[in-house]
Amino acid sequence: SLADKVGETGYSTAIEIAKKNANQKNLVATTDASNIEQRLQEQPAFVSSSSYEVQDANLKSLYPDMLCFSVQNNTGKDMKNATVALTAWDCNNMPVVITDTTSIGSGDYIALVNCSDINLPNGQASPSNYGLRLRDPSISGVQIASFKAIVKDATFFDGSTWENPLYDAWTNIYENKRLQ
Repeated sequence: SLADKVGETGYSTAIEIAKKNANQKNLVATTDASNIEQRLQEQPAFVSSSSYEVQDANLKSLYPDMLCFSVQNNTGKDMKNATVALTAWDCNNMPVVITDTTSIGSGDYIALVNCSDINLPNGQASPSNYGLRLRDPSISGVQIASFKAIVKDATFFDGSTWENPLYDAWTNIYENKRLQ
């Protein structure tokens, strides 16, 4: 039997890993656009608010529009860094390529924001001015009407990390897809 081959401890570990994998597969299988937003708000780390901010109507090169967000930390640990993924749509709910001010190329349908040194204690939310500075819409040709954000991963002061188990499902639902 498997227990004889790997020993009792290894067998217990193998069973736990199999259960965890089955639960994650079931988690993804039962996740769709109708319930993923609610499920994200129940996670240990999540985007608690988001907004499109126009810093200046005319001086976009100096004060670019921003996709802003706030991260809520309910992980039980103090967060050192986080990565937030963003995806966006135009006024017709069609996906748009997000181009930030530092992009050399044409951008992508998923933009990652590195929130290094977010330094967020457990139970608190970051200020809502974290975000992505957008390339001037008159230059990029991209007019963002709506966007969604997700915490992709986090690193804690104790050196441990958290990878969002819903990230792949989120990208499958939203990346380069019409917003339903």
